[in-house]
Amino acid sequence: MFKKNPEKDLAKELSGLKKRADKQEKELERLERLEKSLAQQEVVLAKKIADMNKFEEDLKELVSKHELEELRKDLKKSEKHEEVLAENARFMTQLVNELGKIKESHRMTRSQVMAKEHVSKKECEDRFVGVKESLEDLERIRKTHRKKAGHNDLKTLRKELHDKLAQVEHQNKVLMRYLKRVDEMLQKK
Repeated sequence: MFKKNPEKDLAKELSGLKKRADKQEKELERLERLEKSLAQQEVVLAKKIADMNKFEEDLKELVSKHELEELRKDLKKSEKHEEVLAENARFMTQLVNELGKIKESHRMTRSQVMAKEHVSKKECEDRFVGVKESLEDLERIRKTHRKKAGHNDLKTLRKELHDKLAQVEHQNKVLMRYLKRVDEMLQKK
């Protein structure tokens, strides 16, 4: 009869757990880098909003009173665009917070690895659903505001707003690609 060596089995299991912990630490580092990138994009977005406000103030100084009334109407439309940008910033903040929760749920100490305690796949999926819902709300609001925007803006103002919205759309696409990867990663686990 062969006797099982519990020390070898324990060592083998511990080695497997260590490899798994190392793999999750690497994934955690990647999530942290992406979180920093999102925070930087949020700062850039806030700066763009401030630049847009300064641009509006500069325009007010340059135009005559007659042109000012027409410009005020156009500025009201641009304020709606600013609201979209502000909502984008809010949703990005929520996304960063959700990513932080996911990151924290995957952080495991050595004692927890040995005790095999960690967050369930269900909890991670629930958090991911919250992130997806926030992004869908953002996309819906952005489309609504985009439809409401008029086409009689000043050429320069229209071009700047179009550029800024294109940047926001690009950021949204990057976020959606990242969330798709996170979803795939969670489904694999």
